[in-house]
Amino acid sequence: MSTLIEMADVDIHAVIERPALVTLLGRALASTDARLKIHGALFDTDESVWARVLEVEGEEDVASYRVALGWPDSFAESYHLPEMNRLRDTLLRAGQLEHDNIGSVIDRLAMYDDVIVGIDTNVLLDCSLTGQLIPAIAQRQYPDWLLFAVPKMVTAEIENKANNTINQADHLRAYWPSYSGRLANRALQEIMDINTKDPSRPGMSLMTVGEFSISTAEMASQGNWLKDAEIRRQFQSFLNQINFHKGTYFCSADRVNAMMSGTEGADGLYLQKPELDTAHAATVSTDTFARVIYELAVQFGEVAIVEDEDTLLQLSINWPGKHVADWQGARLRIESPP
Repeated sequence: MSTLIEMADVDIHAVIERPALVTLLGRALASTDARLKIHGALFDTDESVWARVLEVEGEEDVASYRVALGWPDSFAESYHLPEMNRLRDTLLRAGQLEHDNIGSVIDRLAMYDDVIVGIDTNVLLDCSLTGQLIPAIAQRQYPDWLLFAVPKMVTAEIENKANNTINQADHLRAYWPSYSGRLANRALQEIMDINTKDPSRPGMSLMTVGEFSISTAEMASQGNWLKDAEIRRQFQSFLNQINFHKGTYFCSADRVNAMMSGTEGADGLYLQKPELDTAHAATVSTDTFARVIYELAVQFGEVAIVEDEDTLLQLSINWPGKHVADWQGARLRIESPP
């Protein structure tokens, strides 16, 4: 492990950005002929155990990986499917899987020159904008002008989730962000990324819209259906205020929420998630693979690159004193192996 770090000129507990991560991954791939394994920490369960997630081989500039799930004996079978679904969402965030109907969604967006899209909470939690929609729109080069309108109820939900922690005083990662907390912080990073001026995205912007019609205390005591209704109400109220009727959509990974929007004035766009194929494999650049590793760190909290039984590199998404700028810079911290 020290060889990899020394070659990249970084230290244990160093906080690194994407270029340094790409260098480390390239060194790891170039330094061995064996197939490396990517392990994810299962800190959100009762025990601090690790699972094998991917197998990868390649060279300094190219990585070939495949999903190769291996669970520790102590990991309850009831957790297997939820973790597989989380991995599916991770590969979606990394742009390595596509929604089953992404083509038809883009076709509908391309029907108008100017488009406003209301965004549901799950779209930001899945990072579907940067992972799926924006790259597909850029490839089509249409529509010409697009506004992502995020209802304030959505940002409130994300803020609430961002405060979720592992609430076990004797846990190795006690009070660190839980899975939902990490995902919500990643969603905030998504919002900041889109708000950053990018010359490759002309005519594309994001803004929050709407006002609460009921108190947050009332909202917290109600089911998700009321929150969904409030999200759609805030978006529809915004549309009514600006008198914009053509090219209005509401995008959600919740089929019912998308359908309800279609009855209320904005065309519903349902993003249908694929199934995780455990034989899924890809050959990508090391830079793209670094994005996969980062999203795995969001999922698991910590990831490790392992050769045989030796941990070559261990990376964490969280550490004491982590700041907003660290999320915005997609930074990870190098940890000491167990």
